[in-house]
This record gives sequence, structure tokens and C-alpha cells, in this order.
Amino acid sequence: TWLQGHFARLIFRPTMFRPRSHATATHASRPAIPWRPVLLLGALALTVWGASAIVRLLWQVTLSEWLTIFGCLLLTFLRVLAALALSTLIATPAGIWIGSNPRLARYLMPITQVAASFPSPMIFATLLGLIYAIHGSLEWGSILLMMLGTVWYILFNVIAGASAVPQDLRACAALTHLSTWQKWKVLWLPAVFPALTTGWITAAGGAWNASIVSEYVR
Repeated sequence: TWLQGHFARLIFRPTMFRPRSHATATHASRPAIPWRPVLLLGALALTVWGASAIVRLLWQVTLSEWLTIFGCLLLTFLRVLAALALSTLIATPAGIWIGSNPRLARYLMPITQVAASFPSPMIFATLLGLIYAIHGSLEWGSILLMMLGTVWYILFNVIAGASAVPQDLRACAALTHLSTWQKWKVLWLPAVFPALTTGWITAAGGAWNASIVSEYVR
């Protein structure tokens, strides 16, 4: 913004030395306001005040409350891992199947990217209704809600990784008459693993974001 730009130039721009004539120095009525030290001191004061407010807030939390917080955090962490594992089991075969077919990849890759950008909490109400209809519990139903924010990231990363496998490696695998499992073990899984790692990182962030709503919704 305009204010941020001017503030950054004021703080970080090196002061340009401009020699002034004797007449200019003589007619200067008063020295210029040292804006840079004033703004730095103001920012430092706000930082100290915010840090002290956080310390005062956390100091009021009792030991039993801290144990409850860490216990709930551990449960959320386990749900995030479960959502990542289930999303990997679903998205990896589908991504390799789509990525190994150039025509499918050309049409379905944009669809998965659009689905990944769609805010998953907007359809939480529909899935929550289905969980309620089958008398389910949010202890495991929240994992399904998290998967709506994870599976797409893994899917389109795996599609991209499978699409980047060179044709000569695919031809080699076909000429050596490898079985389906051997192709997965020797060709596809090692080829898509870097893309899968990227998908895990982004999907983990999506799962933690989705956990804020999925564990709170009633």
C-alpha cells in the first residue's frame, strides 16, 4: 500500500548526503524532525507492549489447562496424520493413472487445481449432514472433513510428477515386461516421490487449517 511503501523507504532507504550551501544552512529555522528514530522507537515500544500482553495472557493458564491443550493438540496431530495417510492412499494411484495418460492429464489437471483452490469449509455442512445421517461421530468424521483440504494437493502434485516421467523410461519398463507391482516399485513411486513430498507439505498445511473448523463444527 501507499503507507507501507513510504514507511519502508523512510526506514530502510539510506540517507543521501547532499552538501548544503552556507546560505541554506544559515536560513534553516530549525532542525528537521528525526522521523526515522521516532518511528523505530515507536515500533519497538509496540513490540514490547504486545510481547508483555502475550506473556500476561499465557501466565494465567494453569498447569492442568496446559496439559489439556497439549492433549488436544496431540489428537489433532494424529488426525492430521490420518488424513494425510488416507489422502495419499487415494490420490497417489489416481494421480499416477491420470498423469500416465497425457490426454487425461491435459483435461483433469486444471480441474484438480480449481478444486484445490476451493475453500473446503464451504461444503463441510453437506458432509456433516451425511455423517449425522449415518449416526457417525466427529472423532473420525473430522478426519474426512480434513481430507477435503488435503487430497487435492496430493493429487495434482502426483499428476504433475507422473506427467514428467520421460517416455524412454516408460518404454524401457514396457520392453522389460515388468509386472504391475514392479512398475510401481521401480518406475512410478520413485518418479513421483519428489512431487509427492511437495504435496505432503502443502496438504499438511491444508489439514491444519481445516482442523480449525472440522473439530469445532457441531
